[in-house]
Amino acid sequence: MRTRNLLIPAFLFFLPMIARLVWSPIDSESASYTFQSLDGGFLTGKVAVGLAFLLLAPFLLYIKRPIQMLGIFPLILYGFAAASLAWTYDIGTTVYTLTLLTCVFGYALAMNALWGTERTLLVLWLFASAVIAVSIGLALLDNQYALMAGLHQGAWRGLFAHKNAFGPFLVAHIFLTIFGRSYIRLPLVIALLIAAVDVYALVYTRSGTAVVAAVAGLAAGMVFIPIRHSGLRFLWRLGAALVLLASLSVVVFNVDQVFDLLGRDSTLTGRAQLWEQAYSMVSDHRLGTGYGTSGGSQVSIELQKITKRHDSLGVQSGYLNMALELGWIAVGIFVFWLVSAIATSFFSVRASPAQALFVALAVQHLVGSYSESFGCLFPSWSLTLLVTALIAMRGSVGIRWRSTRRSRKTVAAPA
Repeated sequence: MRTRNLLIPAFLFFLPMIARLVWSPIDSESASYTFQSLDGGFLTGKVAVGLAFLLLAPFLLYIKRPIQMLGIFPLILYGFAAASLAWTYDIGTTVYTLTLLTCVFGYALAMNALWGTERTLLVLWLFASAVIAVSIGLALLDNQYALMAGLHQGAWRGLFAHKNAFGPFLVAHIFLTIFGRSYIRLPLVIALLIAAVDVYALVYTRSGTAVVAAVAGLAAGMVFIPIRHSGLRFLWRLGAALVLLASLSVVVFNVDQVFDLLGRDSTLTGRAQLWEQAYSMVSDHRLGTGYGTSGGSQVSIELQKITKRHDSLGVQSGYLNMALELGWIAVGIFVFWLVSAIATSFFSVRASPAQALFVALAVQHLVGSYSESFGCLFPSWSLTLLVTALIAMRGSVGIRWRSTRRSRKTVAAPA
C-alpha cells in the first residue's frame, strides 16, 4: 500500500511535463517572430525528464504482461524508436525523446498495475479539469498569460504555448468526461454540463483542427456506446457507422467548403508549403534521421526559410514528422495499429465504456496528427491518454475473458 502511494506524486510530476504547460506572457508563435525566448515551461528540459524517469524506474518492476495490456503494435513502434539510436542524426535528442516516450508507456502501465483503470482515469481527469479551470479563469480575465497575440490575437491558449495545444487538450477532456464518466463516477447531467464548458472554451481557442477532431471523435465514440443486448448493439453500431461514413464522404468531397466553415484556406494556413518541402526529404533517409530529430538540420533550415522565422515548429503534421524520423514503414504500422484496434472494437461482442473512450481518443489522434506535429508517436498528452484508454479497453475485455474461463473450469471440475 505504501509503495503504490509513492507513485501518485511521481505521476503528478510527470503530467504537467507531458501536457507541456507553460506560464509565459507570450505565446510560442509571437516568441518565434519576435526572436524572444519562450520561458516559463513547467517541468521542462532534460533534467526534469530524467527525474521523471528515475521516479518511475522502481515501479517498472510491478508491471506484468505488458504485451497483453498494450498489444504488439505499440511495442513494435517503441522498438523502432529505440532502434533509431543506431542511426540517429542527434543521439542526445533521440535519448531525451525516447526517455519521455518510455515515461508515457511506463507511467500508464505502472498506474494501471498499482492503482487500476478507474483511479488512473480519475487522476488524469482531475488534473485536466484543474488545468482547464485555471485556463478559462485567466482567459475570462483577459490575462495575457492565457491569450494569443499577433496573428491569432485574443484566441484562448490557457496554460499552453499555443491555442492549438489548448484545443486538443479540451477535446480529450470532453471525451474523458462523456465516455469515461462511469469510471470517474460522474452523473450524466454533471458530465454534460462540464462538457458544455469545454465546448465553450474550445470555440474561443479558434482551433479548427481541434473542432474537427471533436466532432469526429464524438461521432465515432457514439458508435461504441455500451448496449447489453447483442442484436440491438449490432444494429446501433451498423447504423451509426453508416451515418459516420456518409458524413466523412461529404467532407472529403467538399473539402474547400469545410475549410471555409472552419476559417481555414486550402493550404491549411501555409502547411501545404511546409509539407511540399519536406516530402522530398523523406526519401533521403529510408529509416528516418532518428526519433525526436524531426528530420535533422536540413529540414529545420528549409522550414525557417519558408516561415521566415528564426526557429521552426516542424512540418506541422504528425505523419510527415514521423516519416522524417522513422520512415514510412513506421507510419504504416502506426495507422494499422489504430485502425485495426478500432475495427476489432466494432466487431467485438463485448460492450465496454473503455471501447467508446479509446475509439474517440484514437480518432482524435488520427485526425489531429494530420495537421499538427504533436501527433502519431510524439510523446504528448494525447498519446498518454490514448495508451491509458487502450490499457483500460484491453484490460476490461481480458478480465472478463479470464473470469469466464475460470467459471468454465469450476463447472467442469465435478465431472
